[in-house]
Amino acid sequence: MVRDAAAPTYEHGEAVEGLKTLNGLTVYGTRPEVVLPANPGRMDVAWQVRVRRTNSEQWLVDTNILGEDEDIAIDPFATIDDAVIGLFEIHVSGPVGTDIRQQAFLAEGISVESSRPFRQPVAGGLEPVVSTVHSEWDLEVPYPRIEYGIADRDKLVTISQGALSYRLRLTPNYVQVRVDSVGTPAQWRTAAPVLTPDELDQDRQIAMHAPGVEAAVFQLEAADGRILKDVTPDTPRYEYFQAPSRVFVDVARRAGRCRVVALADDETGKTTKIVLTHVRPAALCLDITVDDGDLVLMSPADEEDLAVNIWAATAPWLPALSLTVTDGRVKLPDTYIGAGALLAQVFVDDPWGTPTPPSWPDDSAFSVAQAGWMHDEARGRDNLSRFLAGAGPAPAGAVNMPEVWAALALLPQDSEDTHTQQLRSALGRILNENSRAALEALGHSTIPKNQMVSLLIRTGLVYRSFAADSTLNELHANPWVGCMVEIADLPSLYARREYVSQERAQTLDYLEDKGGAVLMEALRKGKSNDLYWGVFDKGTLLFDKMPETQVEAMIEYARLVPGALLDEDTRVSSAIDAFHSRQQWTKSGWSPAFGSATLRTLEVIKRTRGQIYREITARSENLHSVDTTMHSWMLLSLQSLTLAVLARLRAHGMLRHEPLTADFDEGWATMARLCPALVMTDLLIAEAIVTHARHGDLIGELA
Repeated sequence: MVRDAAAPTYEHGEAVEGLKTLNGLTVYGTRPEVVLPANPGRMDVAWQVRVRRTNSEQWLVDTNILGEDEDIAIDPFATIDDAVIGLFEIHVSGPVGTDIRQQAFLAEGISVESSRPFRQPVAGGLEPVVSTVHSEWDLEVPYPRIEYGIADRDKLVTISQGALSYRLRLTPNYVQVRVDSVGTPAQWRTAAPVLTPDELDQDRQIAMHAPGVEAAVFQLEAADGRILKDVTPDTPRYEYFQAPSRVFVDVARRAGRCRVVALADDETGKTTKIVLTHVRPAALCLDITVDDGDLVLMSPADEEDLAVNIWAATAPWLPALSLTVTDGRVKLPDTYIGAGALLAQVFVDDPWGTPTPPSWPDDSAFSVAQAGWMHDEARGRDNLSRFLAGAGPAPAGAVNMPEVWAALALLPQDSEDTHTQQLRSALGRILNENSRAALEALGHSTIPKNQMVSLLIRTGLVYRSFAADSTLNELHANPWVGCMVEIADLPSLYARREYVSQERAQTLDYLEDKGGAVLMEALRKGKSNDLYWGVFDKGTLLFDKMPETQVEAMIEYARLVPGALLDEDTRVSSAIDAFHSRQQWTKSGWSPAFGSATLRTLEVIKRTRGQIYREITARSENLHSVDTTMHSWMLLSLQSLTLAVLARLRAHGMLRHEPLTADFDEGWATMARLCPALVMTDLLIAEAIVTHARHGDLIGELA
């Protein structure tokens, strides 16, 4: 799962602390290094090293270097004597398949020194700090001393060289904390959140990122300052510290108001206390009601910067609305008054920007009763909102609406509530009216990738054909959806190739651009040797035995840059994501029955198409000598492709009988939620090889 050892490697220079371009690129103060691999053969191997600015076609460096019998470390800017500044492209070309290309923004000789190693939150913002920008070479910094007040998180600095001048953003180091549920995206913030003991008892991580901190201890501190419990946190990587919230639960329940703090030791040996989270017995309020267009908080907590996130239950496609609490009340926008039930979640706001709220709240949110529904000028959305409010029938002709998917995604999957089940059933019927239109709408929706493919399975659309009577359509903005749709068009385009040559050429160009050369080979031949790589193999098991920090370091070193959907780096990246989810899969997705059903499915595929069966079982051969009974997660790659092939065989009408059960589908949907990139990649592979099995080569030169 790493690059060929015969390929060159690229190592960035030293990053300038806190300095980035205005669009967020890291600024490096020293030059990068490229290592050319040793040449073990007798034939000379020549490497071409070229450098240019990204906004120029002219190469500033264009040299050829012969490989030697040992690795060579080179400076790609070696022929440039002056300090370099700007955004550069570095190309290193050699034998076929060993080229590398990198981009880097350099400001050579620039360094930053600050008056404190990091800033802590204080009332109104962050501690004041002074930063000084130093230039070792000939780059000019007109105003090197920069003072940051409490309300300043970053400031702009100008660095120039002759006629070249760049405005860059300098952000002195500051502490960030998070208290997130395991498996959810990290929400880093500067202000410490407020939790109840019940929330501590959930599967959460209390984490701190403190630049320059070498060691830390987490402590539960009583309101009077007494230390109630101390914990040595894990350090998944340098300057990051985390501990499970549950270790503090029992003591916190007895303590009443308390807080979790970190005692952080910086590089100078100084110890600083940092508040990570406040704990209070009650929630931030007892209930929320509506009064005269305002949300009214009952018994709000005595906390600064209280705010509330609001979701419209009758328009779940709308993003959460974040509003400030003033004297226990929140003024609702006119559109939310009389817009049906609302869900509200109170939180302590971050002065440096409200943390991104979830797409939908958890069970801790208050349900605020209101009549009506979310009115919308678009008739389709208005009818859908009215239906969700129980005030009208399911809208007709809504299959093209991404909002249908948004509504379906947010209905509890395991709810036994009759109304919820009726809503799910009605929305499912809408989507099954036209599988292709439903897939395209899913691609246009804002649903996260891990929910997208899971919903495709739960609705049964993964077993449907995406072919359409008319193939003349806009190429989809979502590459995966676009490739699935365009592959479905290939039989029709092939049959009419003499009349739709331009449309067909655009489709093939799109598939090659978004899917890559491996996809085109699979469509042409029904297989590709490249697909045997970038999946779980016996070497993957070695990573399972390593410390997490070591695994992360190795993955970072590999520097995979995903490209087209079936490029090797993209497939390896999806395998890495699946590897990270292996424990969750073992706990919540895998079962002996699921494993047995997968084996039965393989037999069905073997009887249906032997060639496809051999492509799948190549993944099994990669697991030779692996104890898959003990390490059932190692079967993820094999099972994912097996299920994908079965689904697309059924979609193409190539199965005589259906071996799956509803429970089996639920296991696959869980796999898709935990390993979305793997499942999506394998569905695309399956669509390509099944299409070839059904129709032959539809993209060849003579087609």
